[in-house]
Amino acid sequence: MDTIELVKIQLKKTGEFYNYTTLDTVCALLHKFASEKDLPIFDTMEILTTQKVNSLSFTRDDPYFYFYSRLDDNEVLIKFSDDKGEMEMRMNAESLRTIIESAKNHKLQ
Repeated sequence: MDTIELVKIQLKKTGEFYNYTTLDTVCALLHKFASEKDLPIFDTMEILTTQKVNSLSFTRDDPYFYFYSRLDDNEVLIKFSDDKGEMEMRMNAESLRTIIESAKNHKLQ
């Protein structure tokens, strides 16, 4: 039986809401934001894998979008917000490699 890694998601708009989803769903969501808003989300996250920095962020003013990612020994934190609200995702550090591979495979298609 295969194990499924779950990612904790916190949505902030009118309060706090916690939910769990799969890593595949997280990858799909990040691909959606990267392509719809023409943002360097995966390039930013790939820099984290070099371990020369432990966090990166960028902001776009119009339309508003804020992205933050941090990698420590055990956990990856991804946070982004736009005019619709804020979302925060936490997952184990190995998940970052899966997300980067997903981005590379997505470019090949």
